[in-house]
This record gives sequence, C-alpha cells and structure tokens, in this order.
Amino acid sequence: MFKKVLVCTFAALYALPIANAQQAAEDFKISDNMNISDFIEKAYTPTFDCPTAALNDKVDSALELASLTPAQALQLTSMKSHGLICAGQHPIAEGLLQRLLANENADRSAHYYLSAIFQYGFIYDLKENPERCDYFMLARDSAKGKYPDVHLSASLGFTTECISDLSEQVYGLSQILEMTTDMDDPAALAHTYNRVAQFYSSHNRGRLAAAQYLKAYETGKGFYTQDNLLSILGGVITGYTGAGDLPAVKAALDKFVALNKDIQTPRTQYLQYYFEARYYTSVEDFKKLEEILINWKDVAEKDTNPVYQGFYRWYTAALCLNKEDMACLESFIEVENKAPDTYLKYANTSSQYLELIIKVQLVLGNRMATEEAFAAYVKVMKRQKRKLEDNSAILDVIRLNDKIINLESSLAEQEEKRSKMIWILMFVVILVLLIALWFLRRKYIESKSYDSATGLLNNTAVINKLMHLPKPSQKCTNALAIFDIANFMEVNLTLGSTKSDFVLLQIANTLKKITRSSDLLGRFGPEQFILCLVDIEEDAAQAFFERAKEALTNTFADQNSQYAINVDSSMSIFYSTETFTDIDEILKNMLLSLSMKADQA
Repeated sequence: MFKKVLVCTFAALYALPIANAQQAAEDFKISDNMNISDFIEKAYTPTFDCPTAALNDKVDSALELASLTPAQALQLTSMKSHGLICAGQHPIAEGLLQRLLANENADRSAHYYLSAIFQYGFIYDLKENPERCDYFMLARDSAKGKYPDVHLSASLGFTTECISDLSEQVYGLSQILEMTTDMDDPAALAHTYNRVAQFYSSHNRGRLAAAQYLKAYETGKGFYTQDNLLSILGGVITGYTGAGDLPAVKAALDKFVALNKDIQTPRTQYLQYYFEARYYTSVEDFKKLEEILINWKDVAEKDTNPVYQGFYRWYTAALCLNKEDMACLESFIEVENKAPDTYLKYANTSSQYLELIIKVQLVLGNRMATEEAFAAYVKVMKRQKRKLEDNSAILDVIRLNDKIINLESSLAEQEEKRSKMIWILMFVVILVLLIALWFLRRKYIESKSYDSATGLLNNTAVINKLMHLPKPSQKCTNALAIFDIANFMEVNLTLGSTKSDFVLLQIANTLKKITRSSDLLGRFGPEQFILCLVDIEEDAAQAFFERAKEALTNTFADQNSQYAINVDSSMSIFYSTETFTDIDEILKNMLLSLSMKADQA
C-alpha cells in the first residue's frame, strides 16, 4: 500500500494536471441559462490528466443546477469523481462511482461510464484489490477504438498491475508505446513515459527509469503545470539516486529547486527537503543536511502521513549518528518502536532504512536489535540481488529499452521527414507565391505600358524599348518614324464628336496590320504614333513608311458616310546604324521636323 502512496507522490502514477487546458471551461458562468453540454465538452479532462481545483469547483456548481438532464448529471458525476481521485479523496470518489456504475439509466457504452470503470479500477489498485484487473480490462476493451484516453490509461493499468509474466509485460508496454506514438498526443506520450519509468523502477533499473522520467519532463514542459513537472523531476532524482549517479542527482535536484522557487506549496517544499536531505546524506555533507532539517521540520510536523513523518526522522537520525548524539538516537529508536504497523511494514522493506537502524543500534550497543536489523537487511538485499540477477528479467528489460530506442529512432526519422516535407512545402509555396507575384507584377507593369485607347505601347514603354534595341546588322538600319495625324479633329467630327477613341483605335489597327512582329509600334502623343522597323535595309524602310502613310490615308475608306474620310498624316523619319542611346535628342529633333512641316503646310 505504501509503495502505491510513494509512487503517486513522486512519479505521478495517475495523472498530471495540464496547465491552462481547461481554461475555457473555468471561464463559464454557472447558471441554468448556460449551455451545459458545451461546458461538459470543454471541462472534460482525459483520464491521464487531472482537472484543476478551479474546474472541480465549477463541476460541483454545475451538479446543483435544476436544468440538468439525467445523462448530464451522470457525466458531471464521473468528472467530479475524477477530480476527487486526483485530490486524494478516494473514499468520497469511490462512493460516487459505486452509485454511478449501479445506475440503471447509465449508458454502458458512453465515455463517462467507461471513464468511471477505469477510475474504480484505479481505486482498487491503490487498495491492491485483485478485482482492479477486471475493471481495467473492461475499460480497456470497451474503450478501444472509441475513447483513446480511457483505452490508454486502462491498458497501462492492466499491463503493469495485472500481468505477472515479465515478458508479457514488456510486450504489452512496447505495444502501448507504439500506440501512443501513433496518437501524436504529447500528453499521452508523457504519461506513457511515466509509466514505463515506473516499470523500470520496479525492476531496480534506476538509470533507465530516470531517462524515461526525463523524457516525460521534456515532453510535458509545454502543458504540465510546474507543480507536476516537479513530480516528474522527483522521479528523475529517485532513479539516479538508485543508480548511484550522484552528479546526475545534483543536476536534477538543482532543476527541482530552481523550479520550486515559484511554487513552494507544502507538498513541493516537502519533496525538496526530502530529496536534498537524501542527496547531502549520500555525499556526507552533514552541515548542509542540518540546514535542510531545520527548514524541513515545520513542514514535516504538519504532515499526517506516517511514511512522510518517518522520512524526516530517518535523516534526523542520520545527522544524530554523525554527531554521535546518543540521546537523539535513543529517542529515534523509541519512536520507531512505537510507530504504526503500516509504516513499519514499508520501512522494513527499505534497505536504506535497515542500514540506518543497524548503524544506530551498533552505536547504542544494542547487540540483539542490531542482529535482528542485520538479518532483515540481508533478507532485503538477497531479494534485490535475485531480482537484479534474474537473467530473463534483465533480457526483458533490455528488450523493452531497445524497443523504446527503436521507436524513438523511428519517431525521430518521421519527425525529420515531416520537417523536410514542411520545408519543401514551404519552399514550394514561397516559390509559387514568388512566381505569382512576378506574373502579377509583370502584368501590372504591362498594363502600365499600354495605351488604354489603342492597346499600343504608350510613350514611356516604347521609348524604353527603343533604348534597349541592339545595333542593327551590317548594311541594315533601325528605321524610326513618327506619324502625326494632321486632320484628327476633322475626322473625329465627321464620324461623331464622341468617337475619338474609335478613331484612334482604327488608326492603330491599320498600323498593326502592316507591321511585323519584330517592329515596335506605339502611341507617342495625343495624335501621334511612332513606328520602328528593326534591322531593315534603308530603301525597304523608306518604301514601307510610304505604304504605311498611304494605308493611314485609307483607314476609313470602308466607313459608310456621306462624306469622304481621308486621314491626313505627316511623318518624320530617322535612320540609325547604332543603338538609340541618345533617343531623347533624336525624338526632340523629329518632333521639331514635324512642327516645321506643319508650319510650312
């Protein structure tokens, strides 16, 4: 029984509250007008976690509502018993569970009911009642494929407490580890690490246990409360202490003390003093031990648990032994002889305690008592030796550890693959976005490069393209012409004063029809168009421009009108055998030429 108490205290056997996990439910204002189903959904805490005290209070208030349906009352009762178990109020929880499980209206396949079955099995486990296995098995089998939290908790309970064959235990734990890994649930994985650590501890594999507790600690840092992270660190300290790795104990203890500075509840203070006393006794720093005992005294005296009171006496006796304080040692033996049987049952299975008793009795000169303590010590050590030397047990434990390593390697590979896929996906997404942005920018730039009335390149765009034209080949030229529509206003008035854009579009289409794809065509001014014949012989260019002028004249030849519509245009031509690096000056001179022609006309 006391083994169970210690496991619950130091290793968080049942569950660890998750920080802020039920915050949404805690914010509910309990009233008959509230959405009770919504509250129940948000307030539900997985079986491998614990509800906060604030949430327990909310559940109690909700149970008093008159608007509850029978099903809702049963759901809340199951949640309340869960909270009571976490708070250590097992008798009250047991009474609630008995009534719930016996209720004829309860849905035997519902989540709350199977959670209640597991909880009842857990209470029986604390009592070391063999019937726990029936409840664990029923909850495990009924919840499979439906309620992962109940299935996981019941599977762990059944595997660790109800299977006697070590090989089967190892196989069961390895299967659970695989299942938990596939769940992708850090809380479930941390809980499983805890239980595997306890399995290692029960087989005196302290270093392996400590490693699993550390994994639970690292996995749970994001969601466990600080108070319960301390419980896991307690498991780390206990594991390394059992392995005799004092430097590792000190490192974990320093973490514990630093984390406890912001917590300092009576429970965490007790644990800190216990672990510190144990460590400083191991390294024989009795000056430091004395300081710890002074601080520990007030906390220990307020605790009613006989085992916890006994721990304080043990380390006080260790200090008295170092000081050879005979009165203190005699007082210690006197108290131990009167201690409750339940406490002595636990203490007499502890090699550490029996070793202390042997030393104290030797100093006091109690030969018979020394021999009795030594005989008990030998018996305990033989039992531990047999356990350590059990080859099949060692192989099974090693096999489980190998399985864990393989699973973690597989998990690491999966995580690496997932990370690579994420990076590849991010790269692809960014690449697609960049391409899309490039196309959008290109379309935007292109939209800014074209004249809205004619669809031709605008002034700025055509000049930019001219500046980047390469030098023409030998005996060829880049022939540039500006066409000025001299009678634009007359043509526009003839066709209709509102059709200026139509006139411009028709003129642009005429020029488009006669130019090559390699030529540059654009609208240069309100009534001016620019055309560059790229890499062409000068004579051919001159003939082309004349044909272009003639085509412009006949732009509206097919238009039905009572008037003859001819487009009167003049042009200025420039031939270049070089690049247009001085395009601004060239265009200025061409415009001047057009202006002079207009004046002459």
